[in-house]
Amino acid sequence: MQKNHHHKFHLYALWVWLFTSLFYGFQFFLRSSPNALAPQLMEEFRIDAQTLGIFSSVYYWTYASLQIPIGMFLDLFGPKKVLRVGMLTCITGAFLFGFSQNFSMAIIARSLIGAGAAVSFVGSIRMNTLWFKPTYLAFIVGLLSAIGKIGGACANFGLPLMVQWMNSSSHNETYVWKKIILFLSCIGLILAALVWGIGKNGPKDVFVPAISQWNWKKIRAEFLCVAKRRSIWILGAYGYALYLTLSVFSDTFSIGFIERWLGIPVKQASKLSALVAVGSSCGAPLLSFYLIFLKNEYFF
Repeated sequence: MQKNHHHKFHLYALWVWLFTSLFYGFQFFLRSSPNALAPQLMEEFRIDAQTLGIFSSVYYWTYASLQIPIGMFLDLFGPKKVLRVGMLTCITGAFLFGFSQNFSMAIIARSLIGAGAAVSFVGSIRMNTLWFKPTYLAFIVGLLSAIGKIGGACANFGLPLMVQWMNSSSHNETYVWKKIILFLSCIGLILAALVWGIGKNGPKDVFVPAISQWNWKKIRAEFLCVAKRRSIWILGAYGYALYLTLSVFSDTFSIGFIERWLGIPVKQASKLSALVAVGSSCGAPLLSFYLIFLKNEYFF
């Protein structure tokens, strides 16, 4: 009897990991949409490439600025509540983007998508810490990252194909990109319902807050303690340099750049663009396994 309970526990943990990881992968579709839909967006809102870059960066401004507050919210309220709010915010932004009538409305929608997606990675990690042993955490996080990058590869490769297919079968090409975004929004809504139903704060669904209230003096002291560590800045700079290949190039301008630079069709350019995410999805779990093998003490 005990053996069956143990089996069910691990099976449920895998479901939790799967659906939270799929949310992380899903937000890559919304994040990479300006890359695949660049010509349509530039024509719809009458903007140039520079303005498109600004539009794409709005996602990252809200995404990055909320990382520290979300970490505090996770410690105070638990990952279940924070993930629910984040997913609803992200999907609300997606629907708003799909119904955007002007550029200002699209900017607001993009910022909401970034704000909601900010929960996807750190929130999924926090929830998985309540389900898996610390021994497996690095590998679980690596697989989570791989799912996200696979989502990015599918977005870079799949969205241009969706645009071509819908353009060939639709008499009105003006609103094709909106139909794609609304379709993705509906998928996200289904995924949110699944995470809402299955996502729990551990086997007993009980979360013990790491902090009972926000003590700003203590938070400030702990933040400065972390900020003064040399290894944190080295790792941050290293991660920043690697992340630029995804955020600046692969997710925003890669398809159009490759298409024009090599003079190849969009379909081939999207395949080449997807290879960046494919390589990252392979490297993430392998590196995590490598770190587990070396037990981390050889680094810093």
